[in-house]
This record gives sequence, C-alpha cells and structure tokens, in this order.
Amino acid sequence: RSAPAGCEGATRQVALGKASEFEDGTMREVPVGDEGSKACVLVHRHAGEFYVTSPACSHYGAPLKKGVSSAGGRGGAPTGT
Repeated sequence: RSAPAGCEGATRQVALGKASEFEDGTMREVPVGDEGSKACVLVHRHAGEFYVTSPACSHYGAPLKKGVSSAGGRGGAPTGT
C-alpha cells in the first residue's frame, strides 16, 4: 500500500503496549510522538480485534475516548445530556 501524497517516508512503527493491557470493549489514548510531543492515537479493542484511529471526532473535535467502542472499531462520539 502506498502512502498518501506528501506523506512518503513519514511512517514509523511504535509500540502501543501489550495486548493483555487492553480490555475488550475499551478505548485508550496512547502517546506515539517523541518525548514532550502531544501526538497520540486511540486504540480500540472490540471483539478481540484491535483498531487504531485519531483520538478526536472528525466532525466535532470531541475526545472519542469518552465515547462508545462499537463493531468494526468505530468509536462513537460522546453525547451530551
């Protein structure tokens, strides 16, 4: 698979933690940047599968870790009450 335009060479592997550290049905933000960086990803574990996404809702910017993990690793944005 090729990288998106402008992102060539911008990928790297990072350790996100041990699989046993993530409970099924949960989402957790994991730092991925260099020390002092605020870069992070949201790791979902749903039905034994792992998914990694942006930690923020693309529509509202809300933190997805406060939402709901659902089938296919889709995280639902938090809702206000």
